[in-house]
Amino acid sequence: NHLPGWMKVGEPVGLADSDHEWELSHGSRALAFSTQGGRSYTATLAIIDEADFVDDLGGMLDSVAPTVDAGGQLVLLSTSNKSKPESMFKKIYRSAVEGSPEGWMPLFHPWSSRPDRTLDWYERKKAAALAERGTLDSIYQEYPASDVEALASSSLDQRIMADL
Repeated sequence: NHLPGWMKVGEPVGLADSDHEWELSHGSRALAFSTQGGRSYTATLAIIDEADFVDDLGGMLDSVAPTVDAGGQLVLLSTSNKSKPESMFKKIYRSAVEGSPEGWMPLFHPWSSRPDRTLDWYERKKAAALAERGTLDSIYQEYPASDVEALASSSLDQRIMADL
C-alpha cells in the first residue's frame, strides 16, 4: 500500500485466507506455513524466519529444500538462540563463512545497521544490561556488533564468567 504508483502491480486478489495466502492480480502468490508445512509445493523463494529457534531445523530443511531445488532460493533469517550454541543454524552460518559447499551465503547485520541507532544509544543499552543482568548476553543476542558476538554462547552458562 505504501509503494509508489509505478511499482504497484494492481490490487491484491484472492485473499482466500489472509493469515496464510496472499495473491496478486498478476498471479504471484505468497503462502505462509507452520514449521510442519510447505511440502508438495514448488517455490521461487522460501524464507524460514527465526530459524535458530525452530526445534527441528534439520527436518524442516529436509522438507523445504525440495520445493526450491528447481532454481528457487532458500533464506534462513534469525537472531541467535543463546541456549543452543551448536545449533544447526549456527553450523550452517559458520560453514557459509568458510565457503559452504552447499552454496550458503552468510549475511550479518549488526546493531548499527539501523541508521537511528547511535553509538551513544548502544552504550546506554550495554550499561543497562550490565546493571540489570550483570551480563551482556542479551545485548549480544538482540543487538550484536559482530557475528562472533551473535554466535557466542551465553556467558551465564559458563563456569567462569567471561571478561566484560
